[in-house]
Formats: sequence, C-alpha cells, structure tokens
Amino acid sequence: MLGYFDVFRHGLLTPVVKMEIDFKLQVKYGDEITIETEFVNCDAAKIIFHYRIFRKSDKALVLTARTVQVFVNEAGELELTNPEFFLKWKRKNGIGIREE
Repeated sequence: MLGYFDVFRHGLLTPVVKMEIDFKLQVKYGDEITIETEFVNCDAAKIIFHYRIFRKSDKALVLTARTVQVFVNEAGELELTNPEFFLKWKRKNGIGIREE
C-alpha cells in the first residue's frame, strides 16, 4: 500500500486535479454502502483511481467515479516525471512500467 504520508515523506503532495462522478441510483440516509477502489496504471506522473459504490442491501451499483492526482513538490510545482519511490512501489506490486 502507498499512503499519503509515504508520498509526503518524499517531499511531495498529490492533489486531486480532476474528478468525474456518474450517479446511477440514490442512496438514502442510513443506507450502508460498499466502496471498491481500483488503481489504474499509466506511464504519466499521475495517480488514477476508479471507484464503484454499491448499496449493501441489494448490491445495486449507485455510483461510478474517477479521480486523477498529480505529484507536486512543497512549492506547488508540478513534477513531470514519476518519482523513483513511486516507480519502486509499482515494481514491487507487479504493476507494469514501460522503461524508456
């Protein structure tokens, strides 16, 4: 697992720069939900997640979403290449990386 504090320890932040949400069904107060999150591999210096939220009572899909996060340094400057610790994490977890 790669958490926000792991990124922060390397002097970087990962703000969300894009979010897409597709509401399918409503959830009412008191409904329990299940959230599935999937890491989407890409070669660019960004982190992409896909989300699916289900209502527990009938397992109905109520929402899909996608977020894109980028790496910025403490001065708020965009990092254009993948940080080495992130590439190591990908290799350790068997996530394909194209060497250029």
